[in-house]
Parts: sequence; C-alpha cells; structure tokens
Amino acid sequence: MPDIAHRTIETNGIRMHIAEAGPADGRLVVLCHGWPELWYSWRHQMLALAAAGYRVVAPDQRGYGDTDAPEPIEAYDGLQLVGDIVGLVGALGAREAAVFGHDWGALVTAYCGLLRPDLFKAVGLLSVPYVPRPSARWTELVREMAGAQDYYQLYFQEPGRVEREFEQDHADTLLRVYYALSWAGMARPRTPLGPLLFPEGARLIDGFERPKAMPDWLSAQDLEVFAAAFRKSGFRGPVNWYRNFDRNWELTPFLAGA
Repeated sequence: MPDIAHRTIETNGIRMHIAEAGPADGRLVVLCHGWPELWYSWRHQMLALAAAGYRVVAPDQRGYGDTDAPEPIEAYDGLQLVGDIVGLVGALGAREAAVFGHDWGALVTAYCGLLRPDLFKAVGLLSVPYVPRPSARWTELVREMAGAQDYYQLYFQEPGRVEREFEQDHADTLLRVYYALSWAGMARPRTPLGPLLFPEGARLIDGFERPKAMPDWLSAQDLEVFAAAFRKSGFRGPVNWYRNFDRNWELTPFLAGA
C-alpha cells in the first residue's frame, strides 16, 4: 500500500516492525491487533485515520510477523506487552497517544490505560470488553466453566501441541480460524462458544470449519499476506500470550478493583 510506510524500531529490548501513515505532526494513534493477526488487519482504518489528520501506527506485536519472537514463555506477559507499546510511543518521540486494540490487542490496550494513564489519553477496546482482575487464576475459572469439555485457552497451555496442529498448513489454519470466529461462522448451530469449547480428547483445529468459498471480507491475496507471515514466525510466540494468563494475574495484585 503506497500510503503506508514500514520500518523497524527498538522497544523494550526487541526489534518491532511497524506500519505507519499520516502526517508526522498529527496526534498519535496506535492500533494493536489480535490473535492470530498482524498490522495488516488495520490497513483500512489506518488510511481513514491518516486522511483525518492523525499519525497512525500499527505494529506487528511481540511474536508476530517481522517483530522479534523471544523464546521464553514469560517474555509474553502483560507487562512486557505494555512495555512494547510504551517503548513504541517513546521511539516515535511522542508524549501521548490514543491506543485501540482488537481481541488480544484489547487486553493490551486495557493494561496500557491502567498502567500508564499519563501516556495513553484515550483507549478503545474492540471485541473484548474490559474485565477487572478476577479473584482467582484465570485458568482455574476457565476449567470450572468448561466442566468435562476442553476450552481453547486451556488447550493452548501445553507448549507445542497446538503449534504442531496449526503449522501443518498455515493458510488453511488461518482461513479456518478467521471464518469460524466470524459472524457467519459463529452463527451456525453449535454451542454458544462455537468451536472454542469442544469434547476433551479432540483436536482443536478439527472444530474450525473451512468455508466452501472465500468470504467477501477476505481475499486470497489477503490470506496469503497473513499465511506468509506465520510461516516465518510460527505460532509459538502468539500462543505464548495465552500461556501467561496466570502469570499476569500473579503480577498484578495492585490492579485488584481497578
């Protein structure tokens, strides 16, 4: 896209790929993508915001695309993810920013607002609403909810298992996930949580239905952009975000009631 520029910055000990658009003197807006996505998910919003006069930046977040993917699981806890965005704003020479997030990016955005309200003057959460810090570890609450079934966030906890499934065919995996979690996919008759809650012992990927044709909101070219990035980065880094649910809870007792 000719109106979107790309470069790499240093932030919080990693090299982060960012896409940016709009005037350099515009008010800064940072867009945080979800799982399993990239900066590319924001391409349309970036152009609209730039046209409105904002300086807009969308990173590949830690573990994704052309951004570094540290090996340790604990390198992906919520404080590190916020540190990446704080460092991004500093690297751009800005003193404040608005930050918007979709899906997992919404959780990062919420942490940004809680931890650095001096820096992030406005926040927007898409798809995932703000949930205050729970009274118990997240995995304990999710196990109680799932009962005798398995839930994708629990399935993700075992290192290597879901990576082996997802990396057999990156494009097929992404198409299945994007479609199954879209309005059309979730509207099909099944449990309220769609393919995310499934029989114990089953494979997660098998519950994500492949559409008979490409949906009108995702072209084959778009899918290949995502697939090429995940062939390069793999799924370990992105799934490690989920493996920090309990660590995030342990690190943030000071946010109880916030």
